[in-house]
Amino acid sequence: MGQKQSKTSEPQGIFLHNKDEKILRNIKSGKGELKWKFREDVETIYDLLDVYSKEYPNRALYGTRIRIDEKTYGEYQYLTYKNYVKRKNWFAAGLKTLDLPEESFVCVWSKNRLEWKLTEDACFCYSYVLVSLYDTLGHESSEYIINQTESRIIVCAKDKIEKIFELKKSCENIQYIVSMDEDFDTDLIEQAQELGIELLTTNDLMKKGKKNFDKDNFVLPKADTLATLVYTSGTTGMPKGVMLTHKNLVAGTLGPRGIGYPATEEEAYISYLPLAHVFERIMINFLISMGGRIAFFTGDIRNLLPDLQACKPTIMAGVPRVWSRICSKVRDNVDKTKGIKKMLFEKAYQANLEKLKTNEESPFWNRLVFKKVRQVLGGSIKMLITGAAPITKEDHEFLRVVFCRNTLQGYGLSETIANGATHVFDHVSIGNTGPPKVSVEIKLIDVPEMNYFASKDQGEVCFRGGAVFQGYFKNIEKTKEALTEDGWFKTGDIGQFNPEGTLALIDRKKNIIKLSQGEYVALEKVENILSKAKSVSQIVIYGNSFQNFVVAIVIPDFESLGIPLEEQEDLCNEEEFQQKVINEINETAKTKKLFGFEIPKKYHFEHNVFSIENGLLTDTMKLKRPKINEHYEEIFKTLYQESEEEQKEKKNNKNKIKKEIDITENDEKKKEK
Repeated sequence: MGQKQSKTSEPQGIFLHNKDEKILRNIKSGKGELKWKFREDVETIYDLLDVYSKEYPNRALYGTRIRIDEKTYGEYQYLTYKNYVKRKNWFAAGLKTLDLPEESFVCVWSKNRLEWKLTEDACFCYSYVLVSLYDTLGHESSEYIINQTESRIIVCAKDKIEKIFELKKSCENIQYIVSMDEDFDTDLIEQAQELGIELLTTNDLMKKGKKNFDKDNFVLPKADTLATLVYTSGTTGMPKGVMLTHKNLVAGTLGPRGIGYPATEEEAYISYLPLAHVFERIMINFLISMGGRIAFFTGDIRNLLPDLQACKPTIMAGVPRVWSRICSKVRDNVDKTKGIKKMLFEKAYQANLEKLKTNEESPFWNRLVFKKVRQVLGGSIKMLITGAAPITKEDHEFLRVVFCRNTLQGYGLSETIANGATHVFDHVSIGNTGPPKVSVEIKLIDVPEMNYFASKDQGEVCFRGGAVFQGYFKNIEKTKEALTEDGWFKTGDIGQFNPEGTLALIDRKKNIIKLSQGEYVALEKVENILSKAKSVSQIVIYGNSFQNFVVAIVIPDFESLGIPLEEQEDLCNEEEFQQKVINEINETAKTKKLFGFEIPKKYHFEHNVFSIENGLLTDTMKLKRPKINEHYEEIFKTLYQESEEEQKEKKNNKNKIKKEIDITENDEKKKEK
């Protein structure tokens, strides 16, 4: 597993830091104490902005598109590093005028925008702790977070104000609402007063802060100061508050800096992935550490492509669902073309695919064929990053061939500041998440009940290092479950180390069920395999210990099948269509060599996708299994009941046939006599 220099195989650069425990590190991590800083004068996120605003005072930092009318936006207008820091300092001083206690928790609630970042950076001037709220948490979880943190202030977009009024009934600690927008109805001020809330705007606070600003009054954080709580929406129960210090966030920024990206003065990034999650904040910190600019999307994911063309990013990050949609649209457009255009695309695709074997590409085919396609993402992309969930090999290959050779797949969690393992720039392979990042070390531990053993380079993935969180806020029990005494974070993911040193995610320790005959079924593993069936968009496997088989909910891939919206529900009830999809699922299961007990015996077809909006997916696109189980409880019961009735009918038919055979045989015997 040492470093390889051949261009045909990825030079991962990992080594065994501890041979007994088989602890792996990135070569850049060194053999001594694990690194967490990328330069000595940056120990906090306050330092990060302070240092780079002095190095690049007149470079563009944050950009916002100016709205022309209801449907139209103009070009991006940017604040320079110097001017942004000035506004941030005023806003921080304005927050201080509210007499918030030291180490106060400040909640922020909006889509990605300039004021979101102003709030975060202003908090760090006085060592306040930022807490992010987001819509898909739901009322109950938001109430839980505000009460757990005892937050007195929420900075938000105006469309959240009335939701906060509702929360005030059970969150008595709320004293201040700071609106990011000016144009709200005056009756909101009256409602706020009735509830005992002071309603302000960010501009109000900046004006106050400008008058009262004194940098000497700042209470600056240290490396071990708590910086933020990131609440994971989770797949079960109430969200957990992941405690992250400034050291954690700096170590998180070291991670992407360690991939060898060749930065220039023109680096640009579009911010549309939720800032409520840590990954997007780490990407922004990464851009700042290169003196880059960040453009905020206009708030509607449907307008993302026009935003990209206006921003022209050099780096873009996304989740597999985003990439899948982009890839599908391009494939569909290619399928519609005929003659020489289609032939040229296919020829160019094969030429670039062949070049990828040595991590190269064809400039000729890029100019002739792919240049126009790449304008979809702005035309300046040098690196794409995919994370949050595994991307399919087909989409990863398509992105690398058509859009950007350096499409890096990464793996990390909120608890590791999105740091874990990521491909190295210029050395990308498919079907894995690359080597360990610089800021962490990795080991695998045995999971005997699933037949995974570290001695065979398979097991539960564990991380340790500066990027690993401090624990779950006010939740000692969950913290003890996740963190070992010697600092290892147990992810619950099952990984495999490949011979060249990459990490591949192959299973999930959680979500395992034991069937009545004693066989274990890893639900996520089966779902990942069966979702590769051509006509399947989403699939959920369900089982329990009182049954000897599993059942499934299937959402067909209507888009790829070309089925209009108005026909989808009826089609789900057609037996012929169902059987076609089931046959494809069974063929996929056979190809991937699933055991018989892992293959569903009964199916329910659904036309409504699982989504964040309907509460069946988390914000990182993972299934909310308890919610799904609750939502489809009656259907699961029906599927098992139908199966029992079918079994009874089969048994009755079998007995009936046997009885008829016996009668016939007896009649024959009588005739013989």
